Amino acid sequence: MVLKKIEVEFDAAPRFSGESKWSYRSLVSLAMEGITSYTTFPLRLSTFTGFIISAVAFIYMIYLFIRTLLYGSDTSGFPSLMIILLFLGGVQLISIGIIGEYLGRIFQEVKQRPLYFAESYNGRKQDIFVKERGKQDDE
Repeated sequence: MVLKKIEVEFDAAPRFSGESKWSYRSLVSLAMEGITSYTTFPLRLSTFTGFIISAVAFIYMIYLFIRTLLYGSDTSGFPSLMIILLFLGGVQLISIGIIGEYLGRIFQEVKQRPLYFAESYNGRKQDIFVKERGKQDDE
């Protein structure tokens, strides 16, 4: 699909009268839809958070290991359980982020469409070519 991209600038006029009918719940829903529909940032954030949690668990493990060697164990079982839970939680977040990143890229590749199609801009015809799926270039 070959498309010519142009920038369309506009100034939004202020509301003439009345108030918005959007509730906060609807606005939050719209925001979440916008964040998750057009970007893979939340997926990357999940991967990054997983790496941070795993690193913190590893540092905590080293700290507890050194503290146990120097001072002995004050509570048996709890430190090792916390290390395992934090580390596995981090690994799960990393895995979900990586899988999500793949799915996001597949979605963007399959979608392959612009936000808008315009036949004219400021009264001038543009050379915008929209090729339908399955058609050859020589048709």
